[in-house]
Amino acid sequence: MVVAMIFNLAFAICTFAGAKYGFGQQMTWFIDKPGYLRYALLYWWLGQNFYLVTAIIAKISIAMTLLRITPNKIHAVILYTISALTILVGTMFVLVSIFECTPVDFFWNRLTKSGKCVDPNALVGIAYTASVVAAIADFILGLLPCFIVWNLQMNRQTKIALAGIMGLGCIAGATVIVRIPYLSAYKHADFLHATHAVSICSNIETGVGITASSLATLRPIFRFLRDTTSGSRSRKRPTENSYPLSSVANNSDKHHWADTVGGYHSMSTTITGRQPSMQNGVFTSLIENLGVKGVQFEELISLDADTIRSLRSIPPISPLPNPPVTNKTYKIKSPVYGVIFLFKYLRDQTPTTPEAPIDGTYDKTAPENLFFAAQTIQNACGTQAILSVILNQDSASSTPYPIDIGDELRSFKDFTTGFPADLRGEALSNSETVRTAHNAFARASPFVDETVRTARDEEGDVYHFIGYTAVNGTLYELDGLQPYPISHGECDAEGFPEKVIGVLQRRVARYPEGETRFNLMAVVRDLRARAREIGDVEMLQREERKRRAWDWENTLRRSNFVGFIGEVLKGVVGMKEKEGKFDEWVQKAKGETERRLRR
Repeated sequence: MVVAMIFNLAFAICTFAGAKYGFGQQMTWFIDKPGYLRYALLYWWLGQNFYLVTAIIAKISIAMTLLRITPNKIHAVILYTISALTILVGTMFVLVSIFECTPVDFFWNRLTKSGKCVDPNALVGIAYTASVVAAIADFILGLLPCFIVWNLQMNRQTKIALAGIMGLGCIAGATVIVRIPYLSAYKHADFLHATHAVSICSNIETGVGITASSLATLRPIFRFLRDTTSGSRSRKRPTENSYPLSSVANNSDKHHWADTVGGYHSMSTTITGRQPSMQNGVFTSLIENLGVKGVQFEELISLDADTIRSLRSIPPISPLPNPPVTNKTYKIKSPVYGVIFLFKYLRDQTPTTPEAPIDGTYDKTAPENLFFAAQTIQNACGTQAILSVILNQDSASSTPYPIDIGDELRSFKDFTTGFPADLRGEALSNSETVRTAHNAFARASPFVDETVRTARDEEGDVYHFIGYTAVNGTLYELDGLQPYPISHGECDAEGFPEKVIGVLQRRVARYPEGETRFNLMAVVRDLRARAREIGDVEMLQREERKRRAWDWENTLRRSNFVGFIGEVLKGVVGMKEKEGKFDEWVQKAKGETERRLRR
């Protein structure tokens, strides 16, 4: 779109310069200004060609933008077809316009040179064809966003506003239609005067098209101006007025993000009287379902740097089949890609400001290769914290062992490159691949109505996941509820354990004395791969047993045992009735219940 704006600027300059030399004037006006006619024709010729190139590039740019946000294959086919037609017909019109006369400069030197130009009727016919294609393209590019945004994960008001903004292209299409009756002026003998309406409509068409496709990029600017003038935060912490503490979407909604990992995987999870815990098998299986290879999660039982360092250098337990000759204390080095921290959100904690968080500093000029997404929906902060680490450790510049994130996540990361944090968060929340993998670990329960929130839910404890990882020599805290990534200073792979533990200890110290409900999980290389590298058979077998246990636990998690329990209960009741001891059994059970209640 920047290229389109450059050509449109050139078009506007030609329009202003041409107006000075006689655009819109009748031929009699040039009788006493013969030198002006040459420049008027030259600027008309240049302006038309700049307009044609601008229109082509603007439409292609809008189509490419829509391709980045639509997962629908039919929409993609439509957009590619429109792009191909626009390029084909537009290029044909540009070539005819440039070489309309032979020699080319005869167009503006016709008073002093000899030459010839194409039949005006042929030129008008090509102009009609190009205008019809342009009008169809503008209307499709204007109406298609309505269908694209309707299934996005956002409220109806936002959908309508976004569709309206992106649909401004319809105005450009209407302008093209209005211009069509004036195209016959191309064959008018006094065409500098006759084509003034064509010039006006062309300026409106390109201006509206460029404006419509650029409006979305103004959002970060407006947010910055709002924050600097009013002192308001660009993204608030969850409160009872901003984020409900329980899901309000029904599980039947295909765009619903389920509450997973035992109720601790949500953005703002209500927990009453329970100790939060992480399940390494769930997180490991989740990223494997997303196509990530060679990574697993390890829960850390103590908040000290030695625990993290121990994950980077593991000595072999059993003898190596071919031990290195020059290294008697052979250890395999392996990175800790980052850590995921689960903590209780304090409602009465001093809030952060747009200028500075409680700890660290906002990196408002973070490097482009840093993946940071704002959290825009509930029940996704666990998945988002995981991806914040994984997607920042996939290149050799970040780690000696880059993570293989797979085709799906690679495509998603490439797709969102250059997006602001809020738009990247919207893209994440609307990713069918990520949502499907996330929801695969939701607990099956036919009795949970997530559309109902109780006062107890709203008053319960709220927990949140965030990620810490080192990128480009800096330790970053990646919290989707913050407006920017938080920098905690310089940090390399060797210094990561001490640096991140220091940050976490300062965070924990801000909690009331006796608060112990925290969990920390490290993102590390697959321990099975490391076992194979050092030839540790015992470690490999232990990790394989762990994986089988994880698979079994995940299978149980996704299973609904209500039917099984019902069948077992019916079998027991049938057996008691057959033995004639059903009433006696019921009375005994009642007595046991009464005794428990009296204790």
